[in-house]
Amino acid sequence: MKKLRIGDDYGGGKIVYIDTTGKHGLIVAKEDLPEHYNLAEARKACSDLVIDGYTGWKVPTIRRLKKIYPEMELIGGFEGWDYWSSTKSNKEKNLYWYLNFGDGPMMCAFAQRPTEKLRVRPVRTF
Repeated sequence: MKKLRIGDDYGGGKIVYIDTTGKHGLIVAKEDLPEHYNLAEARKACSDLVIDGYTGWKVPTIRRLKKIYPEMELIGGFEGWDYWSSTKSNKEKNLYWYLNFGDGPMMCAFAQRPTEKLRVRPVRTF
């Protein structure tokens, strides 16, 4: 089997992270979901998503979004600035983190109400 690398097409998307064993990692969809979604809609859209026969897509955690951010040029297809994460803020009761992808080399994470509509880039593990 070919050794997998960051940026390879694999499992319906592109590899953005590989663990030290080389057997497990994170795949990001090649494109954003087509609309802006509130968090509940985003979770449902990811859950229903099938790309090249692959299922198991999810809204990424803030930690996973931070793995995607440095590879965004390699992955391509980012159309928006603010991307939902599934990570709840530990400071505010009903806020969830999102990551702003439009600030150049600096990552900016913010908390937002789950009713706001933001972009979504689905992920799945392998």
